[in-house]
Amino acid sequence: MLVPYWQVGQFFTGSDPATEARLAKFDRIFFRWLGVQPARTRIRVSLAVYLELAYVMDYALISLALLVLYTTGLRARVDFFWLVVLSATYVCFALTLLIRASPPRILPGYAGFKLPPTPVRRLNRGSLDHASIQAITCPSAHVASSLAAALVLLGVQPWVGLIFLWIALSIGIGTIVGGYHYVADVLLAAAVALLIFGASLCMYR
Repeated sequence: MLVPYWQVGQFFTGSDPATEARLAKFDRIFFRWLGVQPARTRIRVSLAVYLELAYVMDYALISLALLVLYTTGLRARVDFFWLVVLSATYVCFALTLLIRASPPRILPGYAGFKLPPTPVRRLNRGSLDHASIQAITCPSAHVASSLAAALVLLGVQPWVGLIFLWIALSIGIGTIVGGYHYVADVLLAAAVALLIFGASLCMYR
């Protein structure tokens, strides 16, 4: 999954300030609607660590979901799993070339949440600084892939699926609070995952 991500980076020519401004404006409207002022909201250390761990958990989540399918005798569902997860992820990668933006955490003037400098956050920032394409995937591939995996598991192992759904929701919140993605990235990613899951389910039936 990371190879296509890095390949997309080879064609990424730079961010579009107009797109970044629109995404940041949507964030301000969304938070105003929620009655939240990110710049004045301090996140507790325990919550910050949890959200950062959720964000980095995405890298292992797909493997764990596959492990669940194999260990519970659901190997026949693996093809469906990959259809949903990879389709959702690759749609996000493809749209990244059309929706070009830098992450909000490095956007000048972006009023983000106040997070304590935890070791997990330093790990995430270091990984992104050295192994990312220095741009957001819009919609968020993190959110789309994790939610897609959770939706598949919900249909075959509901209790396990609920755990994965909780993690996927935590990833979505973590990407916003951590400044890794804009709100629109997360909402669009959720829509992509739901649409592809629904379409794949209809096709298989």
